[in-house]
Amino acid sequence: MVQVLTLEKQVRNWQLEHLDPSNPVQVWETKRRISGELHYFNIEYRRIYDSASKYLGCFFLIHDRTEEFIKYNTERYRATHDKLTGLYNKEYFYDVVRAVLNKNPDGKYNIIVFDVKNFKLVNDVFGVDEGDRLLKEISRITADFGGKNCIYARLTGDRFAVFMPRSIFSEDKLLREFSVLDNFIEQSKFKIHIHIGVYEIVDTNLRVSVMCDHANLAIKTIKDSFKSHVAYYESQLREDFIGDHRIISDFETAVSDGQFCAYIQPQIAVDGSIRGGEALVRWIHPKDGMIPPNRFIKILEQTGLISRLDRYMWETACQNLRRWSEMGFKKSYISVNISQKDFYLLDVYEVITSLVEQYEIAPKRLHLEITETAVMDNREHLNLISRLREYGFIVEIDDFGSGYSSLNMLKELEADVLKIDMGFLQRTENTGNSEKSKIILQMIIKLAKSLDMEVITEGVEFKEQVSFLAEYGCDIYQGYYFAKPMTVSDFESDYLNKRFRMK
Repeated sequence: MVQVLTLEKQVRNWQLEHLDPSNPVQVWETKRRISGELHYFNIEYRRIYDSASKYLGCFFLIHDRTEEFIKYNTERYRATHDKLTGLYNKEYFYDVVRAVLNKNPDGKYNIIVFDVKNFKLVNDVFGVDEGDRLLKEISRITADFGGKNCIYARLTGDRFAVFMPRSIFSEDKLLREFSVLDNFIEQSKFKIHIHIGVYEIVDTNLRVSVMCDHANLAIKTIKDSFKSHVAYYESQLREDFIGDHRIISDFETAVSDGQFCAYIQPQIAVDGSIRGGEALVRWIHPKDGMIPPNRFIKILEQTGLISRLDRYMWETACQNLRRWSEMGFKKSYISVNISQKDFYLLDVYEVITSLVEQYEIAPKRLHLEITETAVMDNREHLNLISRLREYGFIVEIDDFGSGYSSLNMLKELEADVLKIDMGFLQRTENTGNSEKSKIILQMIIKLAKSLDMEVITEGVEFKEQVSFLAEYGCDIYQGYYFAKPMTVSDFESDYLNKRFRMK
């Protein structure tokens, strides 16, 4: 009897709240807690009439949609949230942020993106479970950072994002929050470092994905840091990014159209004779003019395109050497660079030996410059260098003294020439250590001589440097004191097989 009265009361409530006397059919949704559990219902109300349209009564159809509703919400959650962390996934994050920006276009907001440096190592060394535990902890810190005023997401892998009012953003607080991760992996010296990129939203009409890309660009400026750092997006980053992509997209056309040109910087022997020079690449762009090497070399190295350019420069050098032979200059040489990636992307031995055979030039006229990082700790590369020397090429160790050159290199790598970077001395001139540097320079030259190696010093800019280098036993000089890099035609007319006045 109680249930009947309760139902009757409910029907009367529906009549008061939902029923329109003028509408014979009505539908609405409602929810009700039964035995402590929330249930969801669809209610349909219909009036009953006889054939003469006389009102007879009414009935309600009550459909319990609880199971259907729960299933729908579960699927919707899965479609909009990251399974591991419970944060929004990338697509839903973009949608929710866009809705907020559309509603408040004049608001001041930041998008913050952060990731874990070397996260792959965590999975590889400590296991996927430990990696997942780290991601969950990062998601907890992320969600706690700004509270309910922010929108949070796991974008991909170890990359997270936060959308927040600029007024509550604090760099110091963010770094403090993440500092708890420094010793996240117990009983290990492995440190967790978080890199953070911040984009202050200035154009709310930008796609949210582009905003995140801007924050990612900021992260790239600190990607080599082994500390938790915050970097901010600036418009110049975007310009550089676009410029990098232009270089990549224009590269093949530049090679096929001959936009890359070989410049030569003369190398002068101690007696003033000019034996040859180093080939240096210049990009003469039809619209942008000369693009400096420091603008494109690093990008080509990162993408592997450097090997395509190196091969082009090797062949250009061989073509010039062939022409010099026909001009009667059969002893002059050209030094070319072999990049580290060439050993992985090219059959260096096959390519270089084929080129000298194709253009019928003596191998000793094509000097091969390599750096320590290109071959050390790789026995196959060292063996390859030995084969090239046996074939007749002159091998030069390039930039000795500019980085972390070691005596072990001189022991392991057989070479004919040691090139010393004069910057080794110049960097110490204002530190009070110039005399020490000169002593070290003198000993390096003496050591090279003891190993039957010629010594080239590059970066020579002053007469005084020439004097003490000659006293120390340097064989060949290269630098602005003698000549800047120049076109091949200028080298041929002014320096090829000529003699420089040393005094």
